[in-house]
Amino acid sequence: MRAVFSTLILATLLSASPTFAAGASGGAPIAVRLSTKGNDIAFDQTAIQVPFGKRVAIKFINEAEKGSEILHNVAILKPGSLDEVIKELQANSYDIEKLRSHKSVLAMTKALPPGADGTVEFSPAEPGFYPYICLMAGHADMLGMKGTLNVKK
Repeated sequence: MRAVFSTLILATLLSASPTFAAGASGGAPIAVRLSTKGNDIAFDQTAIQVPFGKRVAIKFINEAEKGSEILHNVAILKPGSLDEVIKELQANSYDIEKLRSHKSVLAMTKALPPGADGTVEFSPAEPGFYPYICLMAGHADMLGMKGTLNVKK
């Protein structure tokens, strides 16, 4: 019964928007759930707040309908690097794999088909506003599929 109650509390915390996920004891990463809004080219949350000093694990789910064939991913960027990363993405003809080793990309999932999920983990170096975007062609730069992870001290 205690496990069910704990699971319900965690699910409630993770479903709030904007999200503030509390850290688990023992140094476990902060668990954040992020998804798309069905077939919309949009994240379900554009503002997520986490405490500084903890590793962050973001589980990203592409909730587009299976027949839509809409691919999505999520990339976590260094503060202040959004424009630089988008320009680099465009210069590389939207080849997201070429950005995997970019100095401003802290973590990213692969391109995920509808119904798939991926998890990225990283440790923010300092408090601040970390942009997250979808790197698929036109999603962030033209259609605004982006958000901000507020790492708060």
